[in-house]
Amino acid sequence: MNFSSQRFSSCSIDRHISFDVVREKLKDSYSETGRPSIDPELLLRILLIGYLYGITSERKLVEELRMHLACRCFTGLSFDQEIPHHSTFSKNRHGRFHESNLFQRTVKVAESAICQSTS
Repeated sequence: MNFSSQRFSSCSIDRHISFDVVREKLKDSYSETGRPSIDPELLLRILLIGYLYGITSERKLVEELRMHLACRCFTGLSFDQEIPHHSTFSKNRHGRFHESNLFQRTVKVAESAICQSTS
C-alpha cells in the first residue's frame, strides 16, 4: 500500500473539507456525561483513509495507522497517541455517521478533491 502516492493527498482533502463542522453536526450524538468520547473528526478522518485505500477491515485499518506516517499526519495522531480500538470504527460507521449521512458526504467531497488535484 503506497500512502505517499498521488491518490492520497491530505493537503488537497483538507483544502476542500471543513472538518470543523463534524463536531457541530454530531453534537446531539454525544453525551456530556460519562467517559470522554473519541473525537468524531479523528474517527471520520480514519474512516476516510480506509475508504480511499479500500481497506475494508477495521483491524487492518488500525494496523496501517500504526505503520504509516502519512496516515498519522492526516489524522493528527502523534506516534505516542493511542489509535482507537477497531470496533469503534464499525460502531460509528453504522451508527452516528450513517444516521447523519456525514461520512457519505465527506467521501464525495474527498473524491472530488482528489480528482481536482490529479488533473
